[in-house]
This record gives sequence, structure tokens and C-alpha cells, in this order.
Amino acid sequence: MFVALPDRVDFWRAVSGGASFRGELALGELPRLRTLLMEPHGVVRFGFDFGRDPDGRGVARATLEAVLRLQCQRCLEVMDYPVSATLTMAAVASLDEVDRLPEGYDPLLLDDRHVRPRDLIEDELLLALPLIPRHASPDCLDAGLLGDAQIEGEALGGPFAALADWRQPHSH
Repeated sequence: MFVALPDRVDFWRAVSGGASFRGELALGELPRLRTLLMEPHGVVRFGFDFGRDPDGRGVARATLEAVLRLQCQRCLEVMDYPVSATLTMAAVASLDEVDRLPEGYDPLLLDDRHVRPRDLIEDELLLALPLIPRHASPDCLDAGLLGDAQIEGEALGGPFAALADWRQPHSH
């Protein structure tokens, strides 16, 4: 069953009550992410489970699944980029506590008692974006273009052959 994602969640109340949220969120509703997508269609499926870990820390475990429509930087066509993330966020009161978190925990710095699940989802999707989106397929247009340009460059004496004339003194 899908439930509306609350705008703000009282972190400690959610931890005490073992709150869980499941649902879908339209990618077009995430303003920072939307500007980076070639097509802001589709949804992110999410799940949040609040509780305590074995050491008594307040934690939120989140799962996210989405397919982001990005622009391949080789061929400039649309490409699907699947994202599947599972993270465990532990509440920290200050940056000093970050170093004391166990391996695999992400810090969740609470300014007050509240977290904004929508912002956490968007942050994680932004972190999942590749630095340079490109198709993995060798059929991508760039594979042919790069090969041709490399062959032409070698035939002409390398990519900077045209600049060689600049170093020659010119007599007028």
C-alpha cells in the first residue's frame, strides 16, 4: 500500500514508534534532480524504516529504486540509468560524531528533531548520478567518431599537427 510521504518527520518520534513509509514519488517533483534529467518522467520507489540499531543508535534505513532518463554525453541521446540504493542513516548531533559511526552508516545531521524524507531521497539520487553519463554499449555513436578522429589525427601527424606552423618564424 502506498502512502503519502510526509513533508517532515519527527525523527525521534519515528524511531520510538518504529515508523515505516513506503511509496512512490514522481521524479518531476524533485526540483534539483529534475533540472539534470533529460526527461523528468517516472517515479522513485522508496521505503523508510525508523528504529534503533543493536547499539541503540537512532537510525533510518532507506531503499530507493528509480530509472533516471539522462543525456548520454557521447551520442547526446536519451539513456536509462537505473538506480538502486540501500542506506542506513544514523542521527548525529555534530560533525564530531561522524567519525565514530560504524562502517556502512551515513550521518544524518539533525538541525532540529525533524527530517525531510523527500530531501533525503533527492540527495541520494543526486549522489547516484554518474559524473559523465554515457551508454555502456559499443554501438554508442561516440565509439565510431572517436575512432575516425583518432585515425585522421594520426594521418595528419597527431592532434596538434596544425599548430606546428605557429612555432615557425614567419618572414614578411
